[in-house]
Amino acid sequence: MRTAARKRAREEISAAIELLEKLIALQPSMERESLTGSAYKRLALIERAAGSAQRENAAIARMLGHYEAAERLGIERQCSNLFYPALNRMAAQLVLGTKTRKGPGLDGAAVARVRTELETLARDAPDFWCIAAQSELSLYEAIAAGELAKRQKQLAEGFSDLHRRVDAPRLWTSVADSAAFVLPRYRAWAKQRKGEGRAADALLAVLGGFASRDKESDPK
Repeated sequence: MRTAARKRAREEISAAIELLEKLIALQPSMERESLTGSAYKRLALIERAAGSAQRENAAIARMLGHYEAAERLGIERQCSNLFYPALNRMAAQLVLGTKTRKGPGLDGAAVARVRTELETLARDAPDFWCIAAQSELSLYEAIAAGELAKRQKQLAEGFSDLHRRVDAPRLWTSVADSAAFVLPRYRAWAKQRKGEGRAADALLAVLGGFASRDKESDPK
């Protein structure tokens, strides 16, 4: 992304954030907090592309705060699809956690709650998002445990099984983007751990392939 394009993107996202935060001040909701968290996530990716680690981390910290708020509201109001802000909150925690040598971590009770919700949705109202989220949760657990290489094959099989059933690149782009948000930072942090970097690259390649828009024009 060129400098002018980054500047324009920052301005557009900042304007959206300002509007969303005004709406939250008037009446907070899980959806509004999640949208604001998503906007900060996009801003963080812009700063990553610009090579500004300080600004990237500042945006991720704001992202984390909004997704935490969304999750709290979702629990209080018993909202559906609570897994969405929860998974994004975990992603932000994992990325910020890679700044220290202690490494990232996840709260076991929150992981169990999200898994239960996803299992219920997969049983009662299955769709692409809740099935993909099960694999995303497993990916985050592997990262938190520092065992991506050990679990890479199982993770790839989970994503591939869903891809055999739903191969729409426009859906997989979101999954690939979420992985691309977390895995490069983990790869850098875990570079001294045997096989972790290769496992991260392999999963990014798999998901990037699923998201490739060239497939939309392939003959069936």
